[in-house]
Amino acid sequence: MAQTNWKRYSLACLLALPFLTGAALAADLPTKKGPPPAPYAPAFTWTGFYAGVNGGYDWSDAKLNLDPFGSWLTDPFETGIPAFVAQQDSRGLNPAGFLAGAQIGYNWQTGPIVLGVEADADYTALHAGGLTGVMQTPPGTTPEPYAFQENARSNWLVTLRPRVGYAFDRILLYATGGLAIANYSYTSGYIHDPGPPGYGNEASMGSSSSTLVGWALGAGAEYALTDHWTVKGEYLYADLGKAPGFQTAENPSRFVGQVGGVPGPAFYSAAHSSSLTENVVRLGVNYKF
Repeated sequence: MAQTNWKRYSLACLLALPFLTGAALAADLPTKKGPPPAPYAPAFTWTGFYAGVNGGYDWSDAKLNLDPFGSWLTDPFETGIPAFVAQQDSRGLNPAGFLAGAQIGYNWQTGPIVLGVEADADYTALHAGGLTGVMQTPPGTTPEPYAFQENARSNWLVTLRPRVGYAFDRILLYATGGLAIANYSYTSGYIHDPGPPGYGNEASMGSSSSTLVGWALGAGAEYALTDHWTVKGEYLYADLGKAPGFQTAENPSRFVGQVGGVPGPAFYSAAHSSSLTENVVRLGVNYKF
């Protein structure tokens, strides 16, 4: 019996030997497996808070208007002048210059759509003015030259705007629009040099300074250099609306010529008004937190 079991054991070993040998040889063969998978890198997202700086160029249109009234309308020696003056002085100044400032904002991305809001403040230093034109009184009236003296200035611009964009991975194209606020001051009037005989030089000047509130609309593109740093280019059009007006009177203490044989005080008055629009082109750098 023992001899029979031994034979059976020997036979089983002989039958298993090829399989054991093949497994050992296969372990020594080179593997066909590839390199281990790279660590997972999440896709770039525009979601998050950011802050940065910007700089660019700002050119504007400051419209100034003058509307004569008072003795302009009653003095027989000034017939036709009011309409002529008003026509000549409905003109504009174009202050322009470089601007620089900073911005903060937040973006939220869902799919390729990016929604956000941005606030920025820029120093603009816009100024233009001086003697903006010289005119003569209408044909058929006493020749009296008038020179318009006008100035317009704005030192800062602030906007608060929602943004709606479409992302192509690290490239973001967006449209934007919202609130615009700027300071604005202007001086407007005319110099009558020389005045009629016996009256000398005369002037009617005034000024206004205020904070204007309007709207801004524009578009831009932004590119993510890294997961944190982005660069952008942007254009904005801002309509700040009308500034508060004022009235002036030319030398109210003087006297006009004989009107019906009785001299009387002359109040050559004028109403002044102005409005401001701005065009902004700027580049910016943002850090995304």
